[in-house]
Amino acid sequence: MHKEDGNYTPFKEKFYRIIPTRKPRINLYEDIVSENELEILYSIEIRTNSRIREEYNETKRIKDADKYTGKNAHLINSAFLYYSNAKPTRFSNGSYGVFYCAEELECAIEETKYHRLKFLQSTNEKTATLQMSVLVGNLEGRFCDIRNKPLVKIYYPDDYTYSQEFGLQIKKENKDGVAYDSVRYKSGTCYAILKPNIIKKIREIQCLNYILDNGKIVVEKISP
Repeated sequence: MHKEDGNYTPFKEKFYRIIPTRKPRINLYEDIVSENELEILYSIEIRTNSRIREEYNETKRIKDADKYTGKNAHLINSAFLYYSNAKPTRFSNGSYGVFYCAEELECAIEETKYHRLKFLQSTNEKTATLQMSVLVGNLEGRFCDIRNKPLVKIYYPDDYTYSQEFGLQIKKENKDGVAYDSVRYKSGTCYAILKPNIIKKIREIQCLNYILDNGKIVVEKISP
């Protein structure tokens, strides 16, 4: 559901995101305490736990006004905490985080299959099985909508030079993100989200196995 408004379009959509599984899968406290109580627990644990201390301090990478603090916050905020100049993406040169997702589950699968295969090929893997989590959520924000536009350089399959420059400009304008055509899935819509708080809720719905087989990724659906 979206309506054009100048250079930016308000979006209110369901999305899918696929990520490698991480342990622990959930925050042990978030289902039994309030958000204010969770902050207090962190302040106590931070005194003795170096890992939590490092993680807590890293949240300073996100502006207070942009933070997501609801249930499953770690599934959202991690994209904005753990980024690196050594790992640039289509709309980031690696100096800031981006939350990538797709409007269609099939599109999210094809996008991530491409990148997982590229990673496995770079390490000369012959066989491998990667467990992935399927996340579903809702977004509500103002996006620069470049779908169905002849922006050839931004849509280069493997050269992100121009799209990174474009993404940086959108971030400087303090906008919520970019809506763009999928390069890996025909007619698919992708979102590059620049602010975690425009995501209203998120949850895990399924697990997948990405199996490397004869130079291709085969997807096996497994139970949550």
